[in-house]
Amino acid sequence: MRSSWIGCWLLFATCSCGSTEHHDAAKPAPSLPDSCSPEVATGEPALLDDFEDGDLLLDTGASFHGLWYVNNDGSGEQSPAAGADATTLLQSPGAASSPRHALHTSGHDFTKWGAFVAARLNAAKSYACSIDVSEYSGVSLSVKGEGALRLNLGTVATTPIDDGGECHTDACSDYGQVVELSSDFRRIDVAFSELSQPSWATTADWDPTRALRVSFWADGADFDFWVDDFSFYR
Repeated sequence: MRSSWIGCWLLFATCSCGSTEHHDAAKPAPSLPDSCSPEVATGEPALLDDFEDGDLLLDTGASFHGLWYVNNDGSGEQSPAAGADATTLLQSPGAASSPRHALHTSGHDFTKWGAFVAARLNAAKSYACSIDVSEYSGVSLSVKGEGALRLNLGTVATTPIDDGGECHTDACSDYGQVVELSSDFRRIDVAFSELSQPSWATTADWDPTRALRVSFWADGADFDFWVDDFSFYR
């Protein structure tokens, strides 16, 4: 999972988004603001996204500003494909508490650093800003699928310089935890205290006052996973 983020999130700064079942051609394409500044997450819990609005924008009620996107190492096949119309990231049905949509990606035959789906937490069209989530204790989400995924939370310290962070090496990696999946949606809580960097990563202090992104990495060459109802809890 060595860092390969540079520029990929910009591909979806002005994408055409919606659900596969409720696509509305007349609906304006969601876009990020022209500028951003450091923010502090709000709400109890702070909802990142439940996908019920049918677009790939994060929920802005808690001061999050970002778009979901996919990327991979090019060695296998991912659906939706990196750089393609990301509309099909939204699938039905979602978890019981928000059944209209969930985030869904699948793929196979990856042999390098793999594939992921991610979102900047506080982004403008051409750059990203940090957001303070230090008032929270962890994240809560619903997941299902085959195998496992790695939930990552990136900060300024774990992010490469070319991607808006302060990590100077080629071994930058975010704090995260591997989550086992099952065939039905299940609700899980992951405390910040349970997150850690991979053993190969350049060591960086955990600093939730300067969070940058959240991502879900395929923990294996073949994967199929769903994510719904993502929030930060106190």
